[in-house]
Amino acid sequence: MEAGLVGLAGWGLSKIADSLWDTAWEKGGKSFAQSLNKTDIEKAIKSGEKAVKEWENKLSPQQLLFYSAKQDGWNGVNKFISQYFQHSAVLTELQKPLISQRKPDIDILIIFEK
Repeated sequence: MEAGLVGLAGWGLSKIADSLWDTAWEKGGKSFAQSLNKTDIEKAIKSGEKAVKEWENKLSPQQLLFYSAKQDGWNGVNKFISQYFQHSAVLTELQKPLISQRKPDIDILIIFEK
């Protein structure tokens, strides 16, 4: 079983990029469009996913975020990921660097780990 955040690409990278792009476009307007496009967001997500994969390879299976979740479609990891990246608080934090160059609040992004 391939656990961890590496299921992101399987869930739909473009769905995540679309969510971030749409809201950031509404809030950032022309200045946002001049400095970034949806492809840039997808590249950033892929780069982050690669970094997470490398980091997860150093962890024991029990330390992985989705260790106890089954990779079973809508009943496990995929459902969690799809809901996580559609949650307004998560999107707000992930959009901060895109809109105003602020850093996301990591505590909000890792709340599900607790």
